[in-house]
Amino acid sequence: MTRQDMEIRDFEAFGRIIIEWAKNPDDAPRRVGEFRDKVAENIVFLGGSFANDDPIDLFQAPPRSRLSLMLPHPDDLTEMPDGEEYPLPGFYQLMAFGGMQPNIADNNDFRSCRIADYVMRKCV
Repeated sequence: MTRQDMEIRDFEAFGRIIIEWAKNPDDAPRRVGEFRDKVAENIVFLGGSFANDDPIDLFQAPPRSRLSLMLPHPDDLTEMPDGEEYPLPGFYQLMAFGGMQPNIADNNDFRSCRIADYVMRKCV
C-alpha cells in the first residue's frame, strides 16, 4: 500500500469522528465498506487497494495512566530517500509552526522522534 491509497483530507473532522468512536466503540466500523459509509471521501479517502469487505483492525488503547506501546508495522519503516519531503500534514505548518514551512534537516531522524512521541504518549 502506498500513501496515496489512504489520505486524510480533513484532519479536524476526522479527529472528531475518532473521538466519538472512542467514546462509543460499538459505533466504530469493522469493515472498510462500513468505514466508507460512515466517513465521507472529503474527510478520508481510501483508494482501490481497500476492498469493502476488508476487516479493520480496531483496538482501544488503555488510559494514559498505563504504559502501552503500539508498534509500527516493519513494512512502514523503510528509510526515506534523501531529498524526499517529509509527509507532515498541513495542519502542523498552520498550528505548530506559525504558518512557516518547517525546516526538517533529517527526515528519518524526525520520523523517529514522531514515532517515539506517538507510541509513548498516545498523542491524544
